[in-house]
Amino acid sequence: MSSIYRISNNYLYVEIDTLGAEMKKIKNVKNNKEYLWNGDKRYWGRHSPILFPFIGRVYNGKYRINKKEFHMIPHGFARDMEFSLIEQKENEIWFELKSDEKTFSVYPYEFLLKAGYRLENNNLIVMWNIENLSDVEMQFSIGGHPAFYLPKVKEDEKKRYFIQFDTKDCIKSTQITTLGLASNRIIEYPLTEHKLKIDDRLFDQDALVLEDYQVSEVTIIDPDGNPYISVNVNCPVLGLWAPKGKNVPFVCIEPWYGRCDEEYYTGELKDRKWENTINSHEIWKDGYSVKFFI
Repeated sequence: MSSIYRISNNYLYVEIDTLGAEMKKIKNVKNNKEYLWNGDKRYWGRHSPILFPFIGRVYNGKYRINKKEFHMIPHGFARDMEFSLIEQKENEIWFELKSDEKTFSVYPYEFLLKAGYRLENNNLIVMWNIENLSDVEMQFSIGGHPAFYLPKVKEDEKKRYFIQFDTKDCIKSTQITTLGLASNRIIEYPLTEHKLKIDDRLFDQDALVLEDYQVSEVTIIDPDGNPYISVNVNCPVLGLWAPKGKNVPFVCIEPWYGRCDEEYYTGELKDRKWENTINSHEIWKDGYSVKFFI
């Protein structure tokens, strides 16, 4: 059975579940303002899952290592597994997930995944450490899927939130097919003063997938024109997503070290675009940070 743990400082309060090491709440200490989506299943029943060791879907639900096929569910298995608490301070906490027979049957590597969360003033630092315990090199993808709550979303087009990018004129998104795979079509989204409106049509064709290190900072701007949340990343791919529908009250800003399969991909795991490799008994470290404008 999973457990909830908490960290806090003078600005923020965060709850993390041992199931998936998933953040369940991010709140403003002074006014109890909620920043993270509440998991209402009418829209989406998760909050901030960790995607590991895959992001998105693999073609026909299968991938290959040395020509041997393995089955894998979308976004990997870590988000549905129980992590262990290994360290806790007032403003920082760490969890770990170690490979076992069950994971080895679908992902033939021995690994240790550590997920950490640290509060620094009005900033949340998300940290991932992956250790390859195998005697062979290990391929993996990892990503975040935090859903940020958008209070008081209304049908009035003048009362919409915007996403602001640290780029100039446009962003380029790899179109995702109806099967959840990457196509070879690129869609350009022109920006107005670096901003893109979050309207009811933005995610009609699934997620926006920004490849090739297009952005390093993404800021949600509230309907009054004020910065609300800013996500800083150093990842090759950034996903933006919300479910289809009117007035969806959240948006996901997803730092990805990896991506779904291309349409009809039947090659080796190591040759997938944006796949990461760790040598035997080495450690990979990265993550992302979120600033809350309190």
